[in-house]
Amino acid sequence: MASVLDHLQIDYCSIVLYIPFVAPYHSRSDTPKSNALKQVMYDWIKENLPEDEKADLKPVKEYRKPELWNKIKSMRNTNKYYIVDQEAERRGHTVVR
Repeated sequence: MASVLDHLQIDYCSIVLYIPFVAPYHSRSDTPKSNALKQVMYDWIKENLPEDEKADLKPVKEYRKPELWNKIKSMRNTNKYYIVDQEAERRGHTVVR
């Protein structure tokens, strides 16, 4: 999937890319939905949990789905995880919202 970010070249100058986020699909979040599989929810939590809290994470079989969903909701409200932002940062760009 090629995107605008793939075509940006940085040559000794700064580039500002303004994307008007008026449409909801431009700022799609990658957080799992409530109907996601339990393993998908667990993997997302494990990936986005701060390092110091990962030791407290129990195995997936010890969680019930509503427990995982409540944890995702609390993490989602404090941190915004947008696909566009993650793709830009992965390519070395700084995202300012």
